[in-house]
Order: sequence, then structure tokens, then C-alpha cells
Amino acid sequence: MGERREIRSAQDLAWAAKRLEAYRVSHSAFPSVHRNEQLRQALGGNPILSDAWGVAFQYEVTRDGQHYRLSSAGSDRQFETLPPVPNRPVREVFRDLTRDIVVQDGDFLRFHECATYAVRRAGD
Repeated sequence: MGERREIRSAQDLAWAAKRLEAYRVSHSAFPSVHRNEQLRQALGGNPILSDAWGVAFQYEVTRDGQHYRLSSAGSDRQFETLPPVPNRPVREVFRDLTRDIVVQDGDFLRFHECATYAVRRAGD
């Protein structure tokens, strides 16, 4: 059950990342918002902005709107401490379901090995 949630969360992050990229093409920047409801409105009103454990994705954007990070807290529902955007955490594939899934500027940087296929498909 945990791996299915991990895969679904990775797929939902990929979907939201594609919406963010489309927004950037139209507006020359990623949405400069700080609440998920504002982000939902900026992305068209109905994007999935929470993971399979019911925790809202964490969205961070640089002041100039040129870089973003979107994260799922994983099964422990606790976000890990990462360097501020635009600094990129080291890319990591892991086996621990409690770890965060992280997408930054359209690239998956951290994800569970069971979600490898979903992550690869996100690049399509």
C-alpha cells in the first residue's frame, strides 16, 4: 500500500510540475504565491496539490519567479530540511517511504525507487 501511495504522489507531483511549466511559459515566471489555494488558482483552479497521505505539497519559489521546488512529505508527513531554492539538493533515489519526494524546476531530485517509472514518464 505504501509504495502505491508513493507512486501516486510522484505522478501527482509530475502533473503539478507540468502545470507549473505551462504557467511559466505563459507568464514568464512561476507563480509567486505562498499558500496552496493561491497556487491552485494560479494553475487553473483544480490541480492536485496534496500527496497520497493527504498532506499539502510544499511549494517554494524564488523572489524573481524563475525557480521553484515542489515536495511531498512522504509517509511520515514531515518535510525534510532542504537548502533554499534555487540551490538544488543532491539527486537521490531511496527505499525509505518516509523520505520526501522532490521536484525542482521540472526535475525529480528525490524519489523512492518504486516511483522510477512514474518519474521517467514525467519527462515525456
